[in-house]
Amino acid sequence: MGSLKDWNEALVSHFLTRSTSRILFNVTPEVITNIHNKEGFEKSRNDSIEDFLMALCNEKTGYGEEIDKKFDCKTTEKRSNGWPVKPENIFWNAYELRVMFQYGNRESVPPEKQYFKFPDFVPPWTSHLALTILATSMNVGYQPENSRYPMIADLFKQKMDINDEDYSKLHERIIDEYTRKFFGKVSTYSSGYYWRAPRIIKYYYKDYDNWKTPWSTLYHWAEEQSIYPGTFRKRDGWIMDPVTTHSKFRKDDRNAMLGALNIFDTGVSPSDHALDQVIIQNKSNFRNSNKADITNGKLIALREYALGLWENNQNEIRSYSPISGSSANPSIDKDISGISVFQIMPYLYIDETRNTQDRVQCFMVRLHHTGGPSPRIGQIISIKGHDFQFHNTKHATSLTPLTLNGNLDLIKNKEVIEHKEKEHVHHIYSFNTSIDVYTKTSSPMVLTQDSNNMYEWMRDDEVSKGFRIVKGMGFGYNDEFMTDICGFKIGLDYNYQRIRKSKVKEIDRTKIKLDGGSKISG
Repeated sequence: MGSLKDWNEALVSHFLTRSTSRILFNVTPEVITNIHNKEGFEKSRNDSIEDFLMALCNEKTGYGEEIDKKFDCKTTEKRSNGWPVKPENIFWNAYELRVMFQYGNRESVPPEKQYFKFPDFVPPWTSHLALTILATSMNVGYQPENSRYPMIADLFKQKMDINDEDYSKLHERIIDEYTRKFFGKVSTYSSGYYWRAPRIIKYYYKDYDNWKTPWSTLYHWAEEQSIYPGTFRKRDGWIMDPVTTHSKFRKDDRNAMLGALNIFDTGVSPSDHALDQVIIQNKSNFRNSNKADITNGKLIALREYALGLWENNQNEIRSYSPISGSSANPSIDKDISGISVFQIMPYLYIDETRNTQDRVQCFMVRLHHTGGPSPRIGQIISIKGHDFQFHNTKHATSLTPLTLNGNLDLIKNKEVIEHKEKEHVHHIYSFNTSIDVYTKTSSPMVLTQDSNNMYEWMRDDEVSKGFRIVKGMGFGYNDEFMTDICGFKIGLDYNYQRIRKSKVKEIDRTKIKLDGGSKISG
């Protein structure tokens, strides 16, 4: 089972890998499934949401024996099947963690007893904040849109063995524990009126006592930590305001996005530009709040949500119809396929000092993971004379350059290549199939330079400079080496300058372009 510490760290890692300060903490079933299925993530239950809930209820936090001894967990009593007897006390547990966090940050506390020194640790109640967003995004029990607590109670009932008598009290206790213990209520006299404000968290940081709400502390932590490049979109206020901001996507939005993604061929990862197009085309199917964002060009959050669905829920996308919805189970979609999907993309060395038709001096191939179970770090896939070793779970490069005398099936094949190694099944989409999809959707495929002075395709193609791949357009962009390798007219638009789209107003990323060439070793 993933511990509370595991889930806290995995949640922020999932979101903050992008270099932007406006990332939604939009915790959906896809996010929980993605984390649960990561290589090396310990789990004791096949259901990812069950594993997440159990981590919230467990007296073993993962932060070490000394912290566990001090942690006054209120859900340690278990039924025979392992579930807690009183899951409503999950928010009392968050309160206890918050007290420990505050104590460990006081100036007077010795360093060795600063168990949650800021910002060395992710706030230990991060998963408790995520729970509310998860239940809201799932719309568990199909409660009214502004209802929150019933969804949390219904999620517990859905996953745990709770009898009717206990469940009848669960909703009331969830409200009480959430508002009274986790957030608390502080009455403050101001200008002749009493008003309720979230209970604050006090912690010591950089010679100052900081007073913030649980949400604001998470935002501040994201700004001060140095492990990840991103930070969260800020929205503070009384308990539910931040939840409303972060949980932008509900059942209707999910169906709208499934329908939008259904037009893409499976296996070929759509570009940002292609996703923007289908989101705009399907604007009328989203809820009003998201329609407004689409109208105003605020597409990043929608695009990230689309990519989460694309990577983890292909069965659900393929089975979707506007009349009947989806017949696939979203919580197990990734597990039942068991097929890892990969996409072949070029990895080029380009010498810009040469004539345009022979600037491509080396053509290698990269295998990008686009769906299904992720490859293991260190895993090697040997296919068509190429060995792909994954040093991460995203992509691997063959060190064998493509030549006219080599096997070019990975480039030219028009059918899905099914490859089996032991118990693993891989579906590989050739470069020919990929570029056909991009051509049909009028979506540019852009290559940008990496730190090795090689040019590669990245899903994030919102760049100000790069080379656009052009196929069969008759504009003289063909490169002889590329054309010979691929078997069709293909080239790079060397004059291409990606104009930042006026429709997309949330871009906050920096790309560094290293000019000049370098020799390829070996």
